[in-house]
This record gives sequence, structure tokens and C-alpha cells, in this order.
Amino acid sequence: MSGIVKFDNAALALRIFKIRKLAWKADDMREDAVEIAIRCLTFIAKDMEQLGKFLAQTGAGPEKIRESAEDPAFLGGVLDFILSDEATLLEFPAWADIDPGAPAAARRFLPGWSPD
Repeated sequence: MSGIVKFDNAALALRIFKIRKLAWKADDMREDAVEIAIRCLTFIAKDMEQLGKFLAQTGAGPEKIRESAEDPAFLGGVLDFILSDEATLLEFPAWADIDPGAPAAARRFLPGWSPD
């Protein structure tokens, strides 16, 4: 089979296309969220005081950070750390040259997010 699906109902075909488009968009958003979280981790790691706070809050050691840097759940925790401190939340977007709302928006696309 060629992978092409024929639909008798044009409305059904359009609904399926829209659902697939939303799934593709969600995948892109997850990729963007991971990228923002990795930039947050870089921001934290460059400042010994921030790094110390992060290690204390998470209980992770430096080797654990290296191991977990690609784990979406861990990266969600990185964003939680940034979001938990207003000063850091203001400093990070300026340092990363991103929209100030990006960390909060990114958090929604990583495991462990819950609307409060």
C-alpha cells in the first residue's frame, strides 16, 4: 500500500488533516520547549550561585545533570526552577534574547506540567 488514504467524505478528510496538522505543531512546540529548557540549563550552569540553588532544590549532582540533560521530564524541572524565582525569570530571557513569556509557554509542552 502506498500510504495514500482515500476518503469518500471530504469533510472527514479535512478533519483528519487538521488533527494531523495539530499533532505536527505539537511536535514542533515540544522541540522548541526542549531547546528553551536546554538554554535555561546553560544559563543556570554558567552562574555558580544559580547552579548551587538548582542542585540544592533538585538534589541532583553535576553528573546527574549531564545524564539527564536530554530527559524531557528533567528539562521540565529546569523550567520549573527558572519559573520559581522572579529575578531569574527576568534575567534568563534577557540573557537568551527570547520573549519573557517563552519559559512559561515552553513548560506546558514538557512532562510534569499542570495548570494551577
